[in-house]
Order: sequence, then structure tokens, then C-alpha cells
Amino acid sequence: MGAALAAFFGDPIGGPLFALEIPHRRGLEYYEAVIPAMVAGLCSFAVFRWGTGLEVGGIYNFGRFGELPSLTWVNLLQGLGLGLIGAAAGVVFIGLFRAMKWMIQKIEHRHILLALLGGLGIGWIAVLYPATLFFSEQQIESELLANATSLGVMTLLGICLAKMLAICCTIHGGFRGGFIFPLFFTGARLGLAGAVGFPFLHPTIAVLCCMAAINVAVTKTPVSTTIILTVLSDTTILPVIAIASFTSFLLTSNIGLLKTQRARATETLSGLTPVETSAAATAS
Repeated sequence: MGAALAAFFGDPIGGPLFALEIPHRRGLEYYEAVIPAMVAGLCSFAVFRWGTGLEVGGIYNFGRFGELPSLTWVNLLQGLGLGLIGAAAGVVFIGLFRAMKWMIQKIEHRHILLALLGGLGIGWIAVLYPATLFFSEQQIESELLANATSLGVMTLLGICLAKMLAICCTIHGGFRGGFIFPLFFTGARLGLAGAVGFPFLHPTIAVLCCMAAINVAVTKTPVSTTIILTVLSDTTILPVIAIASFTSFLLTSNIGLLKTQRARATETLSGLTPVETSAAATAS
């Protein structure tokens, strides 16, 4: 997983850390795998970049928003506030996802009908908001950053909500897709809406902090998300993104979406948990 995600994100550190954080709701627990996962990630990253010829570095250019200011304590407070906003957006997404799952529970085994309804949902959302189409990795650059100056607050918030619904239709409709880059896209729209509504916020800081916060609210990956976004954006505002990430993580730690996330079981040398070992000893 570490090797695959290192190539996928273009980040040989953040990718393996994401693989180690995502199985658990309360942080990285399989600490023994950190070094092996990092080594695998570095090898994968080198081979992938050599084989594809892709450049090493960030994929998003936020230069059109102007030069980043020197960070001050005010920016740290902004990261805290943006983390709170992103966390709230993440909770809204989790609520929408659960609500849609509840609405289709009676037909959850009728795959053709689900695909039909999901396709209709995605299509109508795309008619209203064409920016919600596709995987969202490139659309953050082509749809969001390219049209940043021509979009108002309500339009940006509308696209943000529409993208959440499109993700739900995709997953529940049985189509291939995931959360990570679509959530980054949603957070970017939310952050840009904040920057448009409150001009004292630098757009780059607002966008990246909301991208981090909404993703962390859903995936519970504060460390890797911070590193990945810092690398993808090729910026130096890691402390602010980290504050937004951990604010969201702490606020949403008891609200989960991924049912597979669980605490690791403590094992003995025999491979049994302490409870199983005690039961075996009693039986013998």
C-alpha cells in the first residue's frame, strides 16, 4: 500500500504514512511498519518517476493567487478556524453519505437499478454544475484555479455541495471511485469561497487548509494529509495546514465513515490476543 500510494500521490513520505494511518480512526498504530513502508514508497516513487518521465515536485500552481505572505501567529489562528470549517463540511458529507445509504437500503442488492439511479444523479448534477465531473485531481487546477476570479461565494458553495452529492451517487451507485481527490476538490471550493467572502484570508492558505480539514474529517489521516498537500502544492505553509488537519481530527474523532477503521488488537508471541491467551490457559 505504501509503495502504491507513493506513486499515486507523487509523495514517497506522505503516501506510505497515509497507508499506515487509514486503517485506524485514532492515528497511526502499526508503527513497526513505518520504515519498511517508507523504503517501499521511496523505491516505488523512484521507479515510477523514471518510468513515466514525470517531473518531481508539486502538481498544483497557486501562484495566480499571489505570493504567500510570511507566516505569523495570525495565520496559525486562521488555520484553526479553517480547520473547524472543514471539519463541519466533513460532518455534512458524512451525514449526506449515510442518508443516501439509508434511502437505498431496500434496493441495495438491485445493482442495475442502483447504477441507473446513480448515473442519473451524477448526470443531473453535472448539468447544473459541470465542474463536478471527473476524477477531480486535474479539475482542481483546470476548473477551480483557472476560474477562481470569476466565481462568487454562493456558486462556490453550490459546487461544494453538488460535489458531495456526486461522490455519494458514485459510491452508492456502484461505480468506481474514491474519496480522496474528490474531497480535496470539495475542500478547495470551500476554501476559495471563504477567501472570496473574507478578503483578509489568503486564497492559498484558505484552499489548502480546507482541503486538508475535510479530508481528515472523513479519513482520519492528519499527518499524511498535511505532508501530501504540502508536497502537491509545493508551498511552505506546512504548520498552518497541520493546525487545520489536527483541529479537524480532534473535532471529528468520534464521527466516522469508514467502518473498517478500528484499533489494532494487541497480540502475544503466540499470535493470540490477551483475552484469547487467558481463555486458552484456563481451558488447559
